[in-house]
Amino acid sequence: MNSFIFLCEKLKAVYLLKEKYREFNKTTMVENVTEQLDLLINEFIYFDDKGYRCFGRLSLIWRDEIINSFNRVNNYRISNGKMERANRDIKTIFRLSKDKTIKFNGKSRGHYKK
Repeated sequence: MNSFIFLCEKLKAVYLLKEKYREFNKTTMVENVTEQLDLLINEFIYFDDKGYRCFGRLSLIWRDEIINSFNRVNNYRISNGKMERANRDIKTIFRLSKDKTIKFNGKSRGHYKK
């Protein structure tokens, strides 16, 4: 029973930290992103979960890029999401075109002499 309670508490802590990161992404403004990100990275790095510690170190490596993603143009955060979607759509079209062969429904060509 004791290990079950520990598992529930750890799962709760993992969930709460994940939700804290989501809230950070939704509400943080460029004026205070540096301080809040540094605090959040430290929470991930010192968390009692290998995956979260790895995420914290990865966030530390990409810290400047994460901070820059909070800059806004025309009240929208700068993102390469539209470009990534265009690339994915192009790759999907290529993949689907390789899978299909075009068949024409019509009269077949007749014989011809050279």
